[in-house]
Parts: sequence; structure tokens; C-alpha cells
Amino acid sequence: MQKVIPHNRPTIGEEEICAAVKVMESGHLSQGTEVALFENEFCEYLGLNHGHAVAVSSGSAALYMAIRALDMDKNQRNTNVAIPAYSCSALRNAVLLAGKKPLYADVKDDSPNIDLTSDVIKEAGITIACHIYGMPERIDNHNVIEDCAQAIGATINGKLVGTQTEIGIFSFYATKPITSGGEGGMVVSKNKGYIDFIKDIRDFDMKNDNVVRFNMKMTDLQASVGRIQLKRLPEFEKKRHYLADRYEKKGIPLWRKEGSIEYRGIIRSRAPERLMEYLKQNGVQAILPITESELLCVPLTVPRAYALTHSLVSIPLYPSLTDEEQDTIIGLLNKYVDVGGNYDNVSTPTGLFTMAGLF
Repeated sequence: MQKVIPHNRPTIGEEEICAAVKVMESGHLSQGTEVALFENEFCEYLGLNHGHAVAVSSGSAALYMAIRALDMDKNQRNTNVAIPAYSCSALRNAVLLAGKKPLYADVKDDSPNIDLTSDVIKEAGITIACHIYGMPERIDNHNVIEDCAQAIGATINGKLVGTQTEIGIFSFYATKPITSGGEGGMVVSKNKGYIDFIKDIRDFDMKNDNVVRFNMKMTDLQASVGRIQLKRLPEFEKKRHYLADRYEKKGIPLWRKEGSIEYRGIIRSRAPERLMEYLKQNGVQAILPITESELLCVPLTVPRAYALTHSLVSIPLYPSLTDEEQDTIIGLLNKYVDVGGNYDNVSTPTGLFTMAGLF
């Protein structure tokens, strides 16, 4: 049976396993000391004061709470929240759960990230801006939630993402740059008022008022894994950059940006479905990172985002990918190009290189 190289997989070692076992043996599994330590260590990593991070159950929960915090502080009468159409449904769902109306913005013409000059932004009280695929975006508008779900460790103008605006969120899902054991998220802010509010609505029980709260707490079990993963983040970053450089040195042009965490190995293809199927038949799982059906609004209203859904393929790039596995992928891609054509080496409107396909 052919061994399949997965598109992504978590990088978990003995340290994470030992940390989780230690918590289980302690008998205290729910939110407690490990969560508090993870929050403060996360603050230290970002250069924030202790007490300016809140660990929660998922990245989606972090988004929901960030929206509510901004809404509370600014007493928003504007119920519109601008989000990128080229993103996952978690953004839309968090907006709707918070009782807001999502407005959809296109991507920039040289980036998978939201176009912050879009007219849609002017109609919104709050904007969510994602650093898609770990590619950092400069954000000057402080009425923006900085979504760093795919980008912990990425930098822009010498700043770590998550610290550019008043509030930022992170995800620790199983295949994100770091994980807290499968699920988890974090909200960070320089504004202690936001943090205090979020902690209040996170800790839902034994309250005697009518504030709407949900159980969105992180467990000590999750936090114990997250703490080790955060410590290993520099190691993970180094390996991701190594793999990205190696792809390019071996003739595979990736879509890259300075300061990126290299969360995805993104290439452009004229026939992405065919390329993906070719890799699948040869034991390599690649994906269409966001398909047309996954766009959050009518495709014709976001032409640049629509174009990306029909031109991008994501290939394996993660810390546990071995040189041997990467060599297999490189060999298959170069063979594919030899059969179907050569790299055009011509910049496209999105600033990518084109990978020729089988037509």
C-alpha cells in the first residue's frame, strides 16, 4: 500500500506528551494554573505585560469575544463588520453569533489578504483582517481585529503580528503553526479593559446579572501542550523557512512574502484540480486552499478573491515534513512541469509565478 504524504500534520513530541500526562495525573484538568501560565508566557512572547492575554477554547471563540469587546467599548451603533471574502466560515459565524452583519471585502491585487482600502471598510464599525497563509499585512487602523490564526511568529515592519492594533486573536487548532492539543485560541490586547471584559464573559458560571456568556474556556490539559509548543515555535519557524527555501532552490516557486511564517506552501497552477489529482495519484495530498464554493459571498463581487480560488494549490510544508518526503514532492512537481510545459517566469496580476499545467 502506497504511503501518503499528508498535506498537513501536527508536530507533537515527547515534551508535549509528558506535559499532558502530568496535568492528567494532577487531577485538575479544567481551567487553572496551566492556563494562567500559558497566557502570561504568550504575553512575554509578544512583548506585552502579563495579564494582557486570554486563553479560550478555539480561534472562533477568540474572534467572537474580540468582536464583543470592541462593540462594548465603543458602544457600536454600526452593526456591520467587514471581513475578507477570501477566508474561512469561522469569521462569518463569529460575526453572526455576536449579532452583527458581515460585509465582504475583496483581497488586494498582490496579496491573499483583505484590501483595507475597500469601500466596504468605510461602511463597517469593525473590521477583521487576517494574515492569510502566514503572510503579514500592515494594519494602521486600530478599529481592526488582527486575525493571526495562521501567522503566529510572522513580522511586519519589525513588529510581531497581533500587536499592530488594539486587539488580536490566535488559533491553536491541530494544524496551525502551534497547537494546544487540537483546539484552542487566544485573545491579546494592550487595552486591559478588553481583557477584563473577555475574562468575564469566558467565565460564564455563577454570575447574577443578565450578560450573555458562553463556556469558551481553555483547559489546563490544552494549555500544558500549548506552553511546550510556544517554546518550540522558533524551532518550527526555522524548519518552515528551511523547507520553503529548499522548494525554491529545487525549482518550485512559492508565493512568499518577507516576514511570513511560511504557514502554507502556495504555488499557482493553470489547472489546479488536475495538478492536485496528479499529486494524489502519486501519494501526495495537496489542497485547493480556498475553493470557489467556500468564498463567503457572491464571487462576482470579489473578482480578485475569485481568481485565487481557481489558481492556487497548497503543497505540504510543515515542521515534521522530512527531506525525503519533500524530495518526493519536488520530483513529482518537476516531472509534471516537464510533461506539461515550463515555468513561465512571468509575474501575474497577483505577483505570483505561473506553474504550467497539463491542458
